[in-house]
Amino acid sequence: LRFRVLLHEAGNPRLTASVENLRARDDSQSESLLPMEPADLGERVWQLVIGEDGPVLKFNSQVFPSASGAENFIPFGAMVLPEALRQVMVAISDDPTALEDEGSPLYPWGAWIDSIGADRPAADDEESEKETWCNRVVDQFCNRSSFATRLKAELLKGSGE
Repeated sequence: LRFRVLLHEAGNPRLTASVENLRARDDSQSESLLPMEPADLGERVWQLVIGEDGPVLKFNSQVFPSASGAENFIPFGAMVLPEALRQVMVAISDDPTALEDEGSPLYPWGAWIDSIGADRPAADDEESEKETWCNRVVDQFCNRSSFATRLKAELLKGSGE
């Protein structure tokens, strides 16, 4: 569900401003660079869609009751988020100028890349350099999130050790 807000002065039909593609948000959703949406994905657990509004991580609504249900399930985060992030980084490495274009849905990712201490991709990188850059960003994200450590602890807790 998306909304459009149109503003005009009282008594004057001339449009002064507009905001488009606003999404409703409930308390179970959090602000995220990578919004999550439920979807009917059949036997697929998740899917990343990069559209004109930016990347959206779709999760199977038959498996997870909400975005927070998926996010709080440690195996989902550990196994899904790094690959979803890698796909976003591939899109960015293919068009690094999007990080400088305030009108681009990928623009906010520039600040995120800076915040984790990663370099931004170069516009003239070759395919192998793009892949190396993507992997480096994902590695930094995984190291900060301690996915393997958290997943191991969850598995050990489940096995009774």
